[in-house]
This record gives sequence, structure tokens and C-alpha cells, in this order.
Amino acid sequence: MVSENPKLKVDPPTLDHPDRGESEVVAEEDTPTTRETKTDEAKVSALAILCILSGLLSFLFFPALAALPLGIQALKRIEESNGTLQGRHLAITGLSISVVALSAWLALTVLALVAWTALSAVAVAAWGAVIAVGWVTWKILATLF
Repeated sequence: MVSENPKLKVDPPTLDHPDRGESEVVAEEDTPTTRETKTDEAKVSALAILCILSGLLSFLFFPALAALPLGIQALKRIEESNGTLQGRHLAITGLSISVVALSAWLALTVLALVAWTALSAVAVAAWGAVIAVGWVTWKILATLF
């Protein structure tokens, strides 16, 4: 092999060792670590995945509302699963994003109401001024003629 590739100085290691007997070869599926990992596999909570997806869509308001109960239920089920469910980080991230988005929605709603009230007060004042000017003009014209 070294003669085939001049850049190699030493032959690469091979998987079959001449000093190992046939009885020592163990199939990978039969090893105890493989069996343990197959039984100890934890699944990601579907509620946690839905929570993070709703959190990412929370600029639409209704997904932000939906992310709250999804995240809370996901955290409860992950806690009760004794390690068979994962995704706590997804649920917490989805909850955090939705809380921030709902706070922004609340601030925008309050700002819109304040602006509406201020503009309607200005509009009422403007109409009041127009009516007052009209009334004064009417009085002036009435006294002249």
C-alpha cells in the first residue's frame, strides 16, 4: 500500500488483527452498550416541538397564545416522564419567545389605544374649534346685518 501512494510513510491500520482469535469477534448489535442505548433512548416531546414552532410564529399573536399552554404542558410531561422525554430546552425557549411576543403585542395595543384617544381628543378639539369659529362668525355677521 505504501508503494501505491508515495505520500504514505506507514501502512494505515487495518480492522482485522492477526493476534485476535475468532471467539473474540463480537457483533456490534450484541454489545451491552448498544442494548443499553437502545432501551435508554429518550424521545423529544411533541408538545415541546409545537411550543417552539408556535413561539417562532408568535408575531401572528394567536400562535403566541397557543405556545403558553403547549409549553407548560410540555414541561409538566417532561418532568413526569423520568427521563424518557426530552425537549425541556425547546419548551423553555418557546415559552420565552411567546412571552416576549405577547408583551410586545400588549405594548402595541396600549400604544394604539393611547394614540387613538389622543387623536380623537385632537379631532374633538378641532371640531370644537371649527364650531366655535363658525358660531363667532355667525354672531359677527348677525350683528352687522
